[in-house]
Amino acid sequence: MTNLMNVMGRIVFWLSWPALHVILHFGFRTRVLIIAKGEVLLVKDVIGSGKWSLPGGGVRHGEAPLDGAIREVYEETGIRLKPAQLTDCGSHTGHNNDKHHYRYQLYTVTLPDQPATKRQRKELSALEWRPLAWAAQDPSVGKVAREIITAWSPPDALLQ
Repeated sequence: MTNLMNVMGRIVFWLSWPALHVILHFGFRTRVLIIAKGEVLLVKDVIGSGKWSLPGGGVRHGEAPLDGAIREVYEETGIRLKPAQLTDCGSHTGHNNDKHHYRYQLYTVTLPDQPATKRQRKELSALEWRPLAWAAQDPSVGKVAREIITAWSPPDALLQ
């Protein structure tokens, strides 16, 4: 059933791409790099490329990016973060391919333990903790997520 949902999600994504491109091009998004015990929390959207990415999503009208990041992480993963836990790493532009780019605010958080997660089934097909070294190199992880993981992870964690 999950494979069928993934295929259907990709079909819907590509059919609705023109409208999504406009929304993503002009909208502002968040991404949150969540690290615990040498692993990173990755998500796979039901709609999209089928690649692993970082939790996060769109910022609502009138919502501060930090609040949007906290809300999106909770909605997608069930993890409740507090504003003081997140480090703001600035605004960036992500490029998934030659035609698609978007602006996002990046936050990082390192937790002492891996909290229990609860995948949001309407948006995500998968949610997993994966080793940082694997996530920084594996082609099943989206380009933007790999770049973030490589740039913002502790250097010794990428050598394992």
